[in-house]
Amino acid sequence: MISLKTKEQQFDCCMLKLNRIIKSDIQYEVLSIIRTILEYIRNGGLRMDSTLRDKINELASTVLRCYEINPPITDIAKEVEKLGGEVKEDCSLGVFSDGKIEKQGDSFSISVPTNQSNARKNFTIAHELGHLFLHMGYKIDRELWESTENKVYNRSGNSEFELQANEFAAAFLMPKELYKRVMDENTVGNAVYIAKVAQYFNVSIDAASYRGKWLGYLQW
Repeated sequence: MISLKTKEQQFDCCMLKLNRIIKSDIQYEVLSIIRTILEYIRNGGLRMDSTLRDKINELASTVLRCYEINPPITDIAKEVEKLGGEVKEDCSLGVFSDGKIEKQGDSFSISVPTNQSNARKNFTIAHELGHLFLHMGYKIDRELWESTENKVYNRSGNSEFELQANEFAAAFLMPKELYKRVMDENTVGNAVYIAKVAQYFNVSIDAASYRGKWLGYLQW
């Protein structure tokens, strides 16, 4: 006869195994998406277009699901801890860069200026997470991850890498389906109260507006 305690232990053991399988499957899914993105870039599709944009959105959605992150994100620093990193404030930033990410052993740190608004800080941190997964291979590509030693990604300029990280940030903070629902809830006639959409997702009005335009919901 099996005791209740033993049954509970067996249940816990089964759940741990199931969670490992789920994490493994999702990591494989993320890796598959990353490989598709890199292959697309190598074959001449470096510039942002609808195909690359869709893949980056798919990656952001998978990361959210993998780490059980549910937008709207109210404490992004806590979500970064869940991903295995940390967020720090750096008073030297803000002149030439809105933020930066750097590898620290098997972990990472994201630095943001001390004087950034919460809305801008959220997008900056999510932008750096875009570099983390897209360009540094964190938890996905060991070889790429190890090659980023002493490499720092700064949020500045309009390079293709920066545009890709921006797209990841928008998709990470404002998933397509949720964005559409929140937008519809804040639409009267043909008028969208974009400030309320921005407030819901804790991003700037510009970030919320651009997200709606790139999704095809708002006019340019």
